[in-house]
Amino acid sequence: MLEGLKIINRILPIIMVLLLALAAVVAIQIQLPAALPSPEPGLKLSNVELVIPGEPQSAPVSLEVKGQTISRVTSAETDKHDPYSGMYVMPGLIDMHAHWNHLPLPDQNELFAFLHLYHGVTTIRTMGDMKPGQSSELRTLISEGEMAGPNIVSCGRMIDGPDPVWDSSLVVDDPSDADRVVKKLSEQGNSCIKVYDHVKPDVLDSLRIAAHKYDMQLVGHVPHGMNAAEARLDDAQHLRGFPPAADNPDNYIEGRMQWLNMDEKRRKAFVKALVEQGGAVTPTLVTIERVLASKNRETMLADKANELLPHYYRDTLWDAEEGITAARFMDEAQIMAFETVLKEMQATVKELYEAGVPIHAGTDTMAPGVIPGASLIREIELLSESGLGPEQALASATTVPAEFLGEPVSFEPGATASFVIYRENPRENLAALNTIEAVIVDGRLYTRDMLDEQMKKYQKRYDAFVQQQVVQPALKFGVNQMVKEKLEQL
Repeated sequence: MLEGLKIINRILPIIMVLLLALAAVVAIQIQLPAALPSPEPGLKLSNVELVIPGEPQSAPVSLEVKGQTISRVTSAETDKHDPYSGMYVMPGLIDMHAHWNHLPLPDQNELFAFLHLYHGVTTIRTMGDMKPGQSSELRTLISEGEMAGPNIVSCGRMIDGPDPVWDSSLVVDDPSDADRVVKKLSEQGNSCIKVYDHVKPDVLDSLRIAAHKYDMQLVGHVPHGMNAAEARLDDAQHLRGFPPAADNPDNYIEGRMQWLNMDEKRRKAFVKALVEQGGAVTPTLVTIERVLASKNRETMLADKANELLPHYYRDTLWDAEEGITAARFMDEAQIMAFETVLKEMQATVKELYEAGVPIHAGTDTMAPGVIPGASLIREIELLSESGLGPEQALASATTVPAEFLGEPVSFEPGATASFVIYRENPRENLAALNTIEAVIVDGRLYTRDMLDEQMKKYQKRYDAFVQQQVVQPALKFGVNQMVKEKLEQL
């Protein structure tokens, strides 16, 4: 016995060293590759065609960027050494409804920022930080060139009423508190106020007054108990407040199923109200389509865009049997009904667009199945199919939201240089959005080779043993424990 203890005593330090070494290896493998650094700004293009959705085609031009802005635009010149000669330049895409990742894993937001860029998204509007100052911190990293990513327009933390849906929300229950809260969000560098489900009508009125006082836009969900006309939001999200209210409005599935009770008279009344109020709408149709897709495992596996994220998104978090997705709690009849829901939402988008209501493309990353950048391209396609057509669907992700954000698209000298170079013309075919040759954000040129090389680094790490055999099972266990606890509370 004594001899055995002596042996254990001698090998214990060795075991501890090995365990520490193993922990270090696991920690390294959990981390994703370092963020793609940003190059110095500046470039010259000798012979490109400008594609500005909603504007007529113009003759090819030569374009020069110095620092963050366009410095010169002239008639096209010939330069056989210019790799982008003969290509198409379009304003960068804008995702008008995005969220940062809030998983307890490192480097997720650097990945999300990169994936936006990888798909030609040069601006995102973040609609509610789960961590205070999140958007501000990432905006600083990107602007200082420490990591690649889009420009960030932010609302800061979202505002909710009593019993908030998200613990990270700022709770405003008294109208007299609205001015103070909005002023603080403005001072923190935010340009919009995001309201959520439980905001009371009198508080919403005070928030609207305060937001406009500080030159901010009031955006977000139409709160429960109100409809789209009553809320008078500057930009209403997800088409909330259009269908009749559900008996249990906090239930996502029940709320969406109310689209089955939508009638043409109600639709026309709300469209008329939004026209009179001058409001805009960000439908996020892709979130409904992703719910439908997640219920079909074969569809999920066939979608190559899922391979752009660590496998635990598709195989764990978004799994219809064990993940965090509405599809987990839906039967076949409800899934089939969601197909009708999507059609009703698209019909509403069509009427809004035809009436002149500005339509904004947005995705609601990180909703289940929604992939940064890739899902914005799909949203553009869905908007086109809804009746906007290709040209105006492109405008919904470029010129229309740019105008709303107070940064109208321009290729004149002095304009900020944020655009995408495509091998094919997106105006002729939306599939051309997948022919990116370079992305420019504030004058910084990210070539196709740079983007692809960084993507390969990410995917190599996704396939690592620790990611597959440690992180994924741990997440699956945690997700199921969380769901079990929630169900027990009901």
